Parts: sequence; C-alpha cells; structure tokens
Amino acid sequence: MIDLHCHILPAVDDGANSWEESLEMARIAEADGITDILATPHITPGVYDNDREGIAAAVFELNRRLAAAGIGVTIHVGADVHVDRELVGRIEAGAVPVVGDEMRYLMAELPHQQVPPNVAQLFYELRLRQVTPVITHPERNAAIQQDLGLLHDLVAAGALAQVTAGSLTGEFGPVARRAGLKMLERQLIHVIASDAHGPERRRPVLRAGVTRAASVVGEEAAQAMVNGTPKAILCGDLVSVPEPLDPKSSLRFVSRLFAR
Repeated sequence: MIDLHCHILPAVDDGANSWEESLEMARIAEADGITDILATPHITPGVYDNDREGIAAAVFELNRRLAAAGIGVTIHVGADVHVDRELVGRIEAGAVPVVGDEMRYLMAELPHQQVPPNVAQLFYELRLRQVTPVITHPERNAAIQQDLGLLHDLVAAGALAQVTAGSLTGEFGPVARRAGLKMLERQLIHVIASDAHGPERRRPVLRAGVTRAASVVGEEAAQAMVNGTPKAILCGDLVSVPEPLDPKSSLRFVSRLFAR
C-alpha cells in the first residue's frame, strides 16, 4: 500500500519528534503493508515555514537511515500545504512541493472550520497550471461535515479528495466517521491515507480503514485508494475517478468555471 499523507519527517511540524520516532513510524507502516510514504509536513506560513528544499533534504536523510536499518519503506517528497491566496505564487516560485512528473498533484489542506469563498477560483488557477489539488481530510472540515455539497462541487470541477483511515474507524469521532463514510458512498473520495503524526498517536496504518471502506464501496475500489490511485499520483499519471453521485450543490457556479 501507498500512504500519501504522513507527518513522518522529524522536528519540522507537529509530527515525529526525532529520527528514532520516524524510524519507528516506518516500522509500523511496513508491518501494516505500506511500502511507500509521501512525506507531508505542514506548510503553513508563519506557523510551519517548511519549503521544498528543506523537505527534500530531510527525505533523503530519512531514506538513508531506513536503508541502513533494513526497513523496506521508501519516502517521497511532498507536503500538506495550507490553502491561502498566496499559494499559486509560492508554487510558481518553486517553494512548495508538487507530486508527480507530468500531471502534478498538490496535497491541499483547507482550514479546519470553513471552506474559503475563494477556494474554487484558487483551484481553478491551479488546474490552469496543470496542478491538481488533492484535498486532505475533508471529512474533518466543519463546514463540509454540514454540507457535503461544498466538497461535491470541488470534486466535480476536477479536485481529488483524501480521507483519513482513522476517520473511517472512528478515531476522530462519530461526526468525522459519518462524513467520511457518506463521502465514500457518494464517490467523493479517491485516496485513503493515514495522516499519521507519531508512533503512539495517529499511527501510520491503513489496513483497518481500507477494510471499513471496502464495506461501503467494495474491495476493488477500496484497494485502488491505497494502491492504483496513489501510485498514479506519485508517478504523475492521469487519475481516472468516477463522477460524484450527489447532484446537490451549494456552489453550483464552480462547475461552469472549469472542467475535469
């Protein structure tokens, strides 16, 4: 399996605190069947001022330590990038890691309580630059929990979405669990990831979440969310996803702004 959202790099955000914790997280991931991890430290200006160069250096060092320890997990360069009005400029300046070689992907984190009114236009500008946003953990966004139409319109307009495995198993409470399962039912989710932050809390495991997802969408579709789709994203390939099922929309104009 491939984990596209993991705070495994040490001492760069609220994830792993040390190289020892990073190695232990990788051991846990390997035992769960994970072979590849996209390192996604937060990029939140003024809070976590990580950049592509620093993240790449930490990934190189972690891969070196994993090889020396005989741990069969490969780390890839990425970031959990806070969505704000300066995002496009930071991407164009090369400060923000995008994933993949041809069609590029960006792990995009919305504010926890809302969906900014300009996010549709921002995602449109990303798509014009051949960058596809992958919305991280929308099931934990308070506004989307109350109105799945917010996510529906962004997905219908070309964004992808990633659910946290722990949300599907109840780790983040009943509201996030219900929202995540409903998103699966409505074909609004394309990737399952761990969003792991350490070896003890929010651990880097996917298998239980995949099992829960399979009970909603079937085994083949659930496996694609931790294998085929994340592999395509890492390789920069086009991702084929089903159309979302929910026809209701609270941002109907988004569909007219840009096509998938």
